Amino acid sequence: MSSKRKSADVDPPSQGGGFSIAPISNGLINGEVKCKPKRVPIVPDHLPKLHCLCGAFGVVRSGKSNALVNLIAAYHKCGGLNMLFCISPTYHSNASLQTLPFEPNGIFTDSHQSVQALDTIIGLIQQRNIEYKSEKEYRKAYRAWQQNKETMLQYALLNRQNFRPPQKIPWPQPGIFIDDMTHTELMANTINNKLSHLSLHHRHLDGVGVSIFQAFQTFKSGMPRVVRANLGLIMLFPTCNMREIEEIYCEVSNNITFETFKRLLFEATKGPHDFLLINKLADDPCKQFGINFDRVFIIDPVEERRKLLKVDNGGHRQEKPAGASGHPPGGKGLS
Repeated sequence: MSSKRKSADVDPPSQGGGFSIAPISNGLINGEVKCKPKRVPIVPDHLPKLHCLCGAFGVVRSGKSNALVNLIAAYHKCGGLNMLFCISPTYHSNASLQTLPFEPNGIFTDSHQSVQALDTIIGLIQQRNIEYKSEKEYRKAYRAWQQNKETMLQYALLNRQNFRPPQKIPWPQPGIFIDDMTHTELMANTINNKLSHLSLHHRHLDGVGVSIFQAFQTFKSGMPRVVRANLGLIMLFPTCNMREIEEIYCEVSNNITFETFKRLLFEATKGPHDFLLINKLADDPCKQFGINFDRVFIIDPVEERRKLLKVDNGGHRQEKPAGASGHPPGGKGLS
C-alpha cells in the first residue's frame, strides 16, 4: 500500500494562518499509557482529589484558616484523611483549629522547632506505615493458617505472636496543617529545605501520600517558590494589591487571560470570607476555577488560549485593540 495520502486527508490551509495540517503515515499516537493506577484516598466527587498540596492566601481575618478547617474536616469525615498533624504557634488561640481531631502527639506549636516538628511527623507516618504493612502480612498469614495453607514462614510469624486475631490498622492517609510559619526555618528558600523536599515527593513517602494544607497572608513572600509551584489546590481571598494579583496570575493561571482571571477573582470574592478556588488537578479543564467549595466557573480553555494568543477562529493573528491586554504588564513569572 502506498504511504502517500490523498489530498482529501490534508486539512485546508487556515484562513490567514499560512499553514495546513496533514497526518503522518503510521504516526505514533500519543495515547494514555496503560499502567496500574497508584493507590489514592477515595473521596466524594464534590471534593478535590487527594493527595494534594493546598495553599490559602489572604489577609488577617479573611477566613483562610476557617476554610482550611472545613476542607480538612470534610476529608476526615469521609475517610480521605485518617492521620492529622498541626504545625502552628497559634493553635491554642485558634478555636476553629481545635475542632480537628489531630493525633495525640501531632500538635507542634514551637516555631523555632518547626523543622524538627516536620521530621517528627514524617517519622510518625513512616512508623504507622510499617505497622500497617506488618499487620497486612500477619492478616494474610492468619487467613492462610485458617485454611491450613500457611507456609513455614507464615506459621513462624503467627507462632511468635501466639496466633492472636489480626488487628485493624488502616492504610495511613495523613494530612498536615501549617499556619503562621512565615519567615521560619521551615519556610527557608534553600536547596535542602525539608518542606520543599516533602512537597516535591509528597505522593511517594514509602508508598504513602501526604496532603499538606498551608495558610499565608501573602502569596509570594512567605512560601518557598518550589512549594508554590507544586500547589494543586489554591484558595485566593480578596485583595486590591494589583502587583500581587499579577504575581499570582503569572504563577498559577496559564490557561486563561489576565482579564478573565481578574473577573473571576472579583466575582468569586464578592461575599464575606469568599474565595477563588483554583483546582489544577480537576478532571475537567473547564472547571478548574470555582467559588468556595460549592460553585464552579465553566470556562472554555480553547477560547481562552485563542484570546491569549490573539488569533481568531480561522487561526490568523488579530490586531491588538488600543488599551487591550491579555496578560499582566510584567508578562513573566516572578520568584
